[in-house]
Amino acid sequence: MPYREALREESLPEGHAETVWFDKKPIAIFHTEEGWFAIDSECPHRGAPLHMGTVEEGVTVLCPLHFWTFDLRNGECTDVPGECVSTYPVRVREGIVEVDIDVQVDEKDDSEQES
Repeated sequence: MPYREALREESLPEGHAETVWFDKKPIAIFHTEEGWFAIDSECPHRGAPLHMGTVEEGVTVLCPLHFWTFDLRNGECTDVPGECVSTYPVRVREGIVEVDIDVQVDEKDDSEQES
């Protein structure tokens, strides 16, 4: 399936995050100094909204409920081996942030960011 429109680029300033719903699937979109990232919106531990977490070093998010840390690039939990969230390719085209929710990003892939 092709990329799907998530939001307008100017609606999410750098340093912020937001959850966008695709059908019934919540995806957290992050705009950090390292770029744009999309992950499952809910922490696998207790379902906390990850978009409300603290972004650290531009590539990790700290769960607001129990402080598990997830790498935005590959979804791995850095605190609990084996735990993870799905990550999705993100691109920006003509001011629109798009996410491919049908393709999970491999940790070795680069995101398709364009301006």
